[in-house]
Amino acid sequence: MASLRLCAFILAALTSLGAWAADEPSVARVAAPGWVVRQEVDLAASDDEAKQQGETSHLLLRDAQRHLGEATEYRHIAFRLLTQAGVQNGSTLSFEFDPAYEKLEFHQLVVHRDGRPMDRLPQQEIKVFQRETNLENQLYDGRLTASIILDDVRVGDTIEYAYSRRGENPIYAGHWLGSVAVERTKQVHQARERLLCPAGRPPPQFKGHATEVQARVGPAGDLTEYRWDADDQPGRILEGDVPSWVDTLGWVQFSDFQSWSEVAQWASTLFAPAASAPGAPLPEELETEAVALEELPAGAPRIVGALRYVQDNFRYLGIEIGANSHQPYPVAKVCARRFGDCKDKANLLSTLLRRLGFDADPALVATDWRHAIAGWLPTPWAFNHAIVRVNWNGRAYWLDPTREHQGGTLEHIYLPTYGKGLVVNAATRDLADVEAGGQEESTV
Repeated sequence: MASLRLCAFILAALTSLGAWAADEPSVARVAAPGWVVRQEVDLAASDDEAKQQGETSHLLLRDAQRHLGEATEYRHIAFRLLTQAGVQNGSTLSFEFDPAYEKLEFHQLVVHRDGRPMDRLPQQEIKVFQRETNLENQLYDGRLTASIILDDVRVGDTIEYAYSRRGENPIYAGHWLGSVAVERTKQVHQARERLLCPAGRPPPQFKGHATEVQARVGPAGDLTEYRWDADDQPGRILEGDVPSWVDTLGWVQFSDFQSWSEVAQWASTLFAPAASAPGAPLPEELETEAVALEELPAGAPRIVGALRYVQDNFRYLGIEIGANSHQPYPVAKVCARRFGDCKDKANLLSTLLRRLGFDADPALVATDWRHAIAGWLPTPWAFNHAIVRVNWNGRAYWLDPTREHQGGTLEHIYLPTYGKGLVVNAATRDLADVEAGGQEESTV
C-alpha cells in the first residue's frame, strides 16, 4: 500500500507541474453557452441569518442548468466569506472531470469587494491534478481535478464563478438520466435548477424522493424547460444514525429508461463482449481450473470451489477508466492480470460457472440504497456493485466474488442484505429479490 500511495503522489505531482504554465487541452476559458439564462447575484442580500447559524460563508447563489441534448451542465455559484475560516475554506476551488469524455469550460471568476468587481479569470492559474481519490479502495478512475487557488481573498469578499462541464460517458449510449437537488444542508439565498430537453424524442420521466416539489414546465424556444427555484431556502439539519437507504434530503430523479428490463438489456450489452462466447475456448488457466473442479462432486461443491478460486486467486483492483467504469474487461485479460474489480470478478465467476454447466449471471446491486431502489425510476445509476446469481437445485444463490476466504457450505456463505438486484441477462424483466446469506464474518 505504501508504494502505491507513493506512486500516486509522484504521478499527481508530475501532472500538476505540467499544468502550471498553461491550461490542459481539456480545460478552456470561454463564454457561457448561448442557451444559459443568466442569473444575477443579489449582492445586497443580508448575511444576518447565516451568521446566526454559525456559517463561515453565505451561499448567495447556486444555479445549475443542464442541456440534455448537448450533454452539458452549467453551474453558477456565488458565496460571501463571513469569517477567516470561510476565507481558508473558500479561497480554493476544485472541479473534477473525466478527460476521457469531458471538458471543463470556465466562463467567469470574479471577486466582489466593497462594491467593486475584480475579474480574476484571465490571469488565474489553473492547476490540473490526478488525485485518484479512491486509491485507498484500490480503484483508479483516471479522473482529474482542476484546482484554482485564489490570491488576495479577504473576509467580506464575495466569490462568484461560472463554469460548464461538457460531455457524457458514452457507456450510457445517449440515455438521459440524473438527478436534481431540491433540498440542501446549507442555507441558500437563491437556488436555481434548470433542465432543457430538446424536441424529437420523448422527455425523461421524473420522480421526487422525500419531496413533493414539482417542476415548472414550459417552452424555451424549441426546447422544453423544467425549473425548480427556491429563495432563502434554509439548510436541512440531518439526523444521525439514519440508515443509508433512507432519503434525508429531497431530490428529483429523471430517467428515460422505460423499465428495468431495458436497463438489464443495456447492461447485457456491456458484459457480453467481456465474457467468453458460448462454445468458445476459455483462457488456458480457467479451462484448467474448470477441469479440476469437475473432479469434485457435482452440484454445491463445484459452485463453492469456483467461488473460492475467483475470490482467493484474483486480487481486488479496479482500473475504471473510460468505458470500463461500467464495462468489465475481457475474461482473458482478467486472467492474465490476476486482478479485477467487482464487475470483472463477477463476470469471471459467471463464465466459469457456466462452463461447469450452471445457470449463472452477474447481478447489479446497491450497497447503500439496497431495497429502496425498488422505488426508483429504472436507471443504471441505482447500482454500485456487482455480484453473481447462480440457480441450482431449484433455488437462487447469491455470491460475492470480491469477498475473501469465505468458508462454509453453499447455504452458509455470507452475503449482506442488499434487498434488490438486477440480473444481467437480456431476459430479465424486473428487479430480483436478493436473498441474504450466512452469518457475517467476524472482524476480530
